[in-house]
Amino acid sequence: PYLTHFLADPLFGCQPEVTVTAGGRIFKAFGHMSFRAHQNPVLNKLMAFSAHNGSLLWQRDLKQGFMIHRNTLVATLDALYLADDKSCKVIDAATGQIQDEIRVSPDIADGPVWKWMAVENGLLYALVGGPEVEAPVKPGQAPGIWHWPWAMWPGYDYKNPTNAWGFGRTFLAFNLNTKKVLWSARQDDFVDSRGTCLSGGRLFFYVPEKSLACLDARSGKRVWHAEDASLIEAIGPHDR
Repeated sequence: PYLTHFLADPLFGCQPEVTVTAGGRIFKAFGHMSFRAHQNPVLNKLMAFSAHNGSLLWQRDLKQGFMIHRNTLVATLDALYLADDKSCKVIDAATGQIQDEIRVSPDIADGPVWKWMAVENGLLYALVGGPEVEAPVKPGQAPGIWHWPWAMWPGYDYKNPTNAWGFGRTFLAFNLNTKKVLWSARQDDFVDSRGTCLSGGRLFFYVPEKSLACLDARSGKRVWHAEDASLIEAIGPHDR
């Protein structure tokens, strides 16, 4: 188990990149920036590989302008759930074909953009909100193999929660069989999806430098809310 079983193309990817796996398949979402020319073929690509030998099963283009470095990719035995700034696509895990789409009604949230999601016990949970800073495609020009620079690019400062990547105010729960909304819970402040998680029927979320809270995942009701100064200090400053 601790030996390399295979190496498979693409041997190099781009920035950022998200990987999930289920049912003997590996799914990789490649982002919008490359720093070497040999990385360009995978810019904004979603690719599925065999987990047994690395062979490419299928690939499709990702939505340009949407920053994929977030929790909006969930793999199950037979489906891949992929969300962007329009909807959550239900993709056949074996073929890569879109089977269905889950959309957010405009009267529920600030917008249709999916910020975070998770699946548990047949339910799809999501944090949704308004339009975000665009993630412009940046192809690489330089030849050879090298590292990426320590620089800043548009969107990475997370200054304004109203349009920063992954910030939203409305949590939703969907029944995966019917695609119907079971509950929605709107928060007063913008939630940073990087501090959001789901476990054991409870949904935990963080408002930067202000509060940590928990919802009952079955009802969307608030379980607890903490603004203790020592807690916020322990979590640390809100930085890029």
